[in-house]
Amino acid sequence: MNTKEKNNSISNVYYAGFWIRFVAHILDSAIISIITLPFIWYIGSEAFMKRIIFIYLASLYYFIFLTYRYNTTIAKSFLKIKITSSKNNKLTLWQVILRELFGKFISSITLMIGYIAISFDDKKQGFHDKISKTLVIYTSEKKPSKNRILLAIALFTILTLISFYVEQEIFGFTYST
Repeated sequence: MNTKEKNNSISNVYYAGFWIRFVAHILDSAIISIITLPFIWYIGSEAFMKRIIFIYLASLYYFIFLTYRYNTTIAKSFLKIKITSSKNNKLTLWQVILRELFGKFISSITLMIGYIAISFDDKKQGFHDKISKTLVIYTSEKKPSKNRILLAIALFTILTLISFYVEQEIFGFTYST
């Protein structure tokens, strides 16, 4: 599952694999959804394109700010993983922007192969990690328990349901075509 490797830059590293990172991402997405709800309500249901642009920019800010400032996001922190430079230096703002904006775009437009590559790489790096020279590692040698992972999935489900309920029942947004 997770790779342990010693090298000159970082020793006793436990790389975070695809599934733990996927769970962190969906939980972060649910958190962003809840945070942006009041702003989406203010923008209104008629301005669909403005809503999409706002959510995209809010997501970029969330990932760039938290990754640069804390080397992690709320969900990654909960799951005991963080992002570090491949040389174990502090992440530069350029590295974070390159990873979150350009690198993830490349990982996505390749039919998600850039993300799937995490499962097959020795250091569990996706295209976005290789482009920005970053690693996603566990914060300790002890991986999060299965209960913590299941709790993260449950939190995602609850936050998503709350988001849909608030959007439909309180703000009156609908998703029909």
